[in-house]
Amino acid sequence: MGIGSLDRRSVDMVEPVRESPSNLPERPSETNQPMAGAPQFSTADHFARKLGLFYAAYFFFGGIQLPFFPLWLEARQGIQVNG
Repeated sequence: MGIGSLDRRSVDMVEPVRESPSNLPERPSETNQPMAGAPQFSTADHFARKLGLFYAAYFFFGGIQLPFFPLWLEARQGIQVNG
């Protein structure tokens, strides 16, 4: 036979297709079931909520105090703010 030709011996050299990987243990079917109970939140979810609350509080109080800041400066320190 020539180079590049296929015969029975060259096909036997190919690794057979396996049904399942041999290095993994068999898993019971219960491990693939969804978890019962309350959904679990990741750390990123809690961080996003805390950051959102921080920004809401920051801009809420800033929005209330900022219009009165020139009045406070004038009353407290006698600084005249033209505006």
